[in-house]
Amino acid sequence: MNIFSTGKVGSKIIITTRDESVERTMQTFLPIYHLTSLASEDCWSLLAKHAFREINCSKQSNLEVIGKEIAKQCDGLPLAAITLGGLLRTKLSENYWNKVLKSNIWGLPSVKVLPALLLSYHYLLAPLK
Repeated sequence: MNIFSTGKVGSKIIITTRDESVERTMQTFLPIYHLTSLASEDCWSLLAKHAFREINCSKQSNLEVIGKEIAKQCDGLPLAAITLGGLLRTKLSENYWNKVLKSNIWGLPSVKVLPALLLSYHYLLAPLK
């Protein structure tokens, strides 16, 4: 908490967390906003934006079907959608997208890291790991 008192007067701090104990630790008197997950279609939109960038995704309709299924696996979490969009951007092939969709990582029991983040790490090039 001490570090927050060194900011310039009028500064704003936004804290995001999924851990309610962080919320209690902050002892804020300001309102707390509980965000909801994105709708599946919004999650797909975000994923597609990062996967296709300037490419028109309607030209990639075969990937759209697979991508919407991948977006459902993100559980409405924007970070997961953005991360997977970046991963999928590297290879716009049906085989690669299906490999991500059908990965065993989605079904790992009780992992502390989002499966989408594990997938993005798994598919990184070795020097980047």
